[in-house]
Amino acid sequence: MLVQITVQVGEGPVQSLTADVTESAQEFEEETLRLLQRAGRVVVEQGLQRVALAVRPPRCCGRTMKNCGCRTHTVASLFGELIIDRRRYRCQTCDRESYPGDAGMCCGRHRVTRPLAKRVCQLATTEH
Repeated sequence: MLVQITVQVGEGPVQSLTADVTESAQEFEEETLRLLQRAGRVVVEQGLQRVALAVRPPRCCGRTMKNCGCRTHTVASLFGELIIDRRRYRCQTCDRESYPGDAGMCCGRHRVTRPLAKRVCQLATTEH
């Protein structure tokens, strides 16, 4: 059986995900979960990309920092590793570098999303 899911986030590009699911009950469930995981990854990646690019320029030394372009980095999430472009800012006075988009999507200085960090903490308290 052919299963197709079409995903469009906002006015972004349309992505079609297809899978050929066999008739076995176990394989059907596993393939459905993989397909849903891929669809969730597309939605989360687009959402985090918007959050990363929508932040205001930070301030340092009493001045607004200068935009120095975008850098790509990988963020771990519940849906796997996501590749996100984030804006990089640099202070012209003290030469400090800043990535303000990280505060909206990452947990602290780690490159993991908050839901993934929460899940890891939950598992760490129940497992030895």
